[in-house]
Amino acid sequence: MKKFYCFILTIIIICTISVISFADEEEIIVFITRTGDRYHIESCRYARNSTSIILTEAISNGYIPCITCSPPTIEELIIPNIEVVPEQL
Repeated sequence: MKKFYCFILTIIIICTISVISFADEEEIIVFITRTGDRYHIESCRYARNSTSIILTEAISNGYIPCITCSPPTIEELIIPNIEVVPEQL
């Protein structure tokens, strides 16, 4: 029974972390230009005359990350390899 509770607790923790990660993604602002196909951070030299946009929206519209300024990506925001080890009985 103790293993079952540890398993349920693990699932709850993973779901909570996933929800927090996705909420944070929606609030990240990146910058796009009228003619480019990449998104940038605000200080990037290629972001002159740019428009701000939410990261997830930029990606869904087909924009890709700039190779010069390396803006955040969805893959970097999701916590990789979460490993929860239940207690040994």
